[in-house]
This record gives sequence, C-alpha cells and structure tokens, in this order.
Amino acid sequence: MGEYVNYLGSSMKIGTCENLFYATFGNFRAAFKNGVLSQDEGSLNPADYLKPDSGFRFRFPFPDEDNLLLPAFHTLKDFERGLLVTIDRGALFEKGTFPPPTFQYPVRSRTQPGLVEYLPQNNPNNITDQVAIEIVQQKLVIDEGEVILALCYRCPFCEQLWRIRDEFQAEWIAEQIFEHYIQQASDEAERVFWQTVAERIVAGYRLNEDDYRI
Repeated sequence: MGEYVNYLGSSMKIGTCENLFYATFGNFRAAFKNGVLSQDEGSLNPADYLKPDSGFRFRFPFPDEDNLLLPAFHTLKDFERGLLVTIDRGALFEKGTFPPPTFQYPVRSRTQPGLVEYLPQNNPNNITDQVAIEIVQQKLVIDEGEVILALCYRCPFCEQLWRIRDEFQAEWIAEQIFEHYIQQASDEAERVFWQTVAERIVAGYRLNEDDYRI
C-alpha cells in the first residue's frame, strides 16, 4: 500500500506501507511545519506520520543528500538505499543470530544434465569476525518513556531489518564507524561524511522535545 501526502497541491508518494523511502524525518517535519503538506485522499494526515510509535520508518539522513528537498527524493534511483559498513562483531552481533540469506546455492549434477538442487547457505554474518550491515532508516519510538529516533539497519545477505533501541549500542556502532571509517578516511570530505553519519546515529537517542514536537 502506497503512502501519499499532498505537497503544494499535488499528490506525492512518500513510501510503501511502513517504509517512507522518500522522506527523512527531518525534511518531512520541516515541510510539515512550513505548511506545504496536507492530507491526500485515502492517506493519513501528514501529522500522523510524525507521531512517536506511528509504526513508520523514515529514510536515514545520508549527508550527501542534505541539499535535497522533499520532492527530490523521487529522482533517486536507490530508494531502498543502504549505507554499508563492516564493523567488529562485539557483543551486539552474536554469531548464529542472523537468518539465512535470501538466495540459495545451486548444485548441478555432472552425470545427470538438468538435475539441480538448491541448497541453503549460511549467512556470512554468522561466520566471520566482522559483520556487514546497512544503515537504512530511522524510526520515531517511545522507549522507557523517552522519545528516540532509533537507527534501523539491514543485513545485506538476508535483507531483514532490525532496530537499535539502546543508546549504548548506538554509541558502539558510532565508535566502530570512527575506528574503521573516520580514522581510515582518505580525504577530508570522506572523513566529514562518516563523522556526520556517526553523529546523526547518536543524536537520534538524545532528542529534545523541540526536535520532534509538531
């Protein structure tokens, strides 16, 4: 089911079901507060998408998309964008906790042409010392009485999503980004990009009321 809002008089898609692929929380809230959004026929009031525990996940605010206004996200080819990071496993990503990959390995018979069996593979994230995850979304939720903009990450192998509800876990991921990406950056632009990613992950767990009030 598509999710739509009216943007300056025109119907505009912002996502599908709970995935708001075409809006970050920040730019959607800014458009709402600027009065350019209204309810589209058959969809929710724009304010409903901004309520904590509404169930919707917003696109992560990738730093290289900061100059885009809300309608411009429709021009992006990668609407399901995931920022891949390979980090140490730590206590957060225990071995054996990732589901199998979505694909299977074909085994073809050499003596019986046409005979093929597809065998399930183990998820690489269950084996290696490091894990590969994709930073994809943020979700506004109430956790232990506090409103947070929680990080959502995706496994690139099984394509399942998880949400980080613990600020300390989010800080640990940010520290891993510092160690593996900020310190290893080849130039200033790359360093600033990853520094901003890490800061935005942590900032989601330190919201003031003014950061989410509508």
